[in-house]
Amino acid sequence: MKKVFVTGGTGLLGARLIQELIATDSYEIHALKRAHSDLSLLAGLEDQIHWIEGDMLDQYALEQGLANAAIVFHCAAMVSFDPRDREHMHEVNVAGTALLVDLCIGREDLKLIHVSSIAAVGHEKDPNRLISEVVPWEEDENRSEYSKSKYLAEMEVHRGIAEGIRAAIVNPSIILGLGFPAKGSTRMFANVRKGFPYYTEGISGFVHAEDVARFMLLLAASEIEGERYILSQGNYSYKQVFDWMAEGFKVAKPNKPVNRLISALVWRLDKVRCLFTGARPLVTKETTASAFAVHRYDNTKSLALPGFTYGNLQEQISRSCQILEQSLLLD
Repeated sequence: MKKVFVTGGTGLLGARLIQELIATDSYEIHALKRAHSDLSLLAGLEDQIHWIEGDMLDQYALEQGLANAAIVFHCAAMVSFDPRDREHMHEVNVAGTALLVDLCIGREDLKLIHVSSIAAVGHEKDPNRLISEVVPWEEDENRSEYSKSKYLAEMEVHRGIAEGIRAAIVNPSIILGLGFPAKGSTRMFANVRKGFPYYTEGISGFVHAEDVARFMLLLAASEIEGERYILSQGNYSYKQVFDWMAEGFKVAKPNKPVNRLISALVWRLDKVRCLFTGARPLVTKETTASAFAVHRYDNTKSLALPGFTYGNLQEQISRSCQILEQSLLLD
């Protein structure tokens, strides 16, 4: 059996990827986890994984995972829009990726699949034009620190490719699936289930974690190297995605549009609240800008990968709602 090493295996995408790997019954799975990582997304499967305790800045742990591995799936990343996390996020996302890349150099027997993000892809000035892999990334005032960190991390992978490592990159859009309700896109499910009535007019690409995981497995098994792929099932308004979630949970759909003026007031008031209380922000300038942005992504290149098709996102969301409803993930 081929040994694979997964970073970020306890998160939404990493856990789904490990489930797909286990289902193939073809891999010996080694995964990185921190000392107090929550393994609930892999409940019942923990014993089928060789766990390596450490983090992305732990060279010894990374060396253990990479030893004799045929494939490394680099899913680990820190996602935060809190300014206080900037330095640590760059350490994890950029320095951690650089360390992993350095350890892969000279390993002709190893293939790296790096999970980047659409945050590391360029933007089209015309919102009606599709954004493809060749649109250059440019830094501007609307770029979040997370976006910058993912772009710089991707540049480290390109550096490694230039130095001879076998690697390919995926740039998923907003990933939906079974995750922790207080983190990432799963907060959308949690908020809709609680009857949160508000929505913005933003549009973005969306993709389910199961499609991203299947694509990564096909890409790892292929001879493709040095390429990057936008992974997006389709471009939808946040309202449409929220409506599908509401239908899945059988709750009322969001019905109160929020305008930019109100949103600007909200994030400023929340910033003041955090200054006085030291609490984590519920909304920031960056998340507000993202909620109103209109970006449409081109998935043509990903659809050209032999054997790959996207699932029906509405049906995938419905299944996720049913599982989340029955699980202990949502309270």
